[in-house]
Amino acid sequence: HLISDAKKLYPGAKILSPSQTDFNAKNRKAFLSKIQNNDWDLIIMSHEQFGSIPQDTEMQIDVMNDEIEMLDMEIAALEAESGKSASKKVLKGLEARKNTLISKLKELMDAPKDIEILNFKQIGIDKIFIDESQMFKNLEYSTRINRVAGLGNPKGSKRALNLLTAIRTLQKHHGGDMGTTFLSGTPISNSLVEMYLLFKYLRPNKMNELGYKTFDSWVKQFAVAS
Repeated sequence: HLISDAKKLYPGAKILSPSQTDFNAKNRKAFLSKIQNNDWDLIIMSHEQFGSIPQDTEMQIDVMNDEIEMLDMEIAALEAESGKSASKKVLKGLEARKNTLISKLKELMDAPKDIEILNFKQIGIDKIFIDESQMFKNLEYSTRINRVAGLGNPKGSKRALNLLTAIRTLQKHHGGDMGTTFLSGTPISNSLVEMYLLFKYLRPNKMNELGYKTFDSWVKQFAVAS
């Protein structure tokens, strides 16, 4: 329906939509080249197909380093506290997540580069619209707060990290918080974290400008404990 609707709305547009086999191992290289070598107005694909597009290695490294930096900030804040068993438990969890990210970062930097397969940065997409964007709400975050309802899994998901990397690629390309539109009927369902993560995805430069580098710094400004 999306393809037929797009053709009705934009009859003169060059529209591309992959088939079920375009992202198979033997066809993916050719399909990504087809995107790169043609001036498409609109490319329509599923979340799963989008997730099959490799991300730029340097941008993945930048994103992981940003996450490690945020964890360092929370770890430093916790280490400044004393005598709280809950804080010690949270500290142990943050340190474990940091070590996991450092290991993943090393693996990424040491992994051989597949130069034959184009990545998201190389294919030249300059704007993405994410329909049903709530499917990507499991983005990694760090917090020292343990009494907020609906915090969810702070480790995030691979799907969300992949989207974050693509969004950061576009934001770097445009030189600001641009290049991505989220579409959802349920942008915020149960959790304050979901609201924060929308800003983390879409307005990182503005958040940094305002000094909200972590969930805790943001929630202390905009939430009231009860």
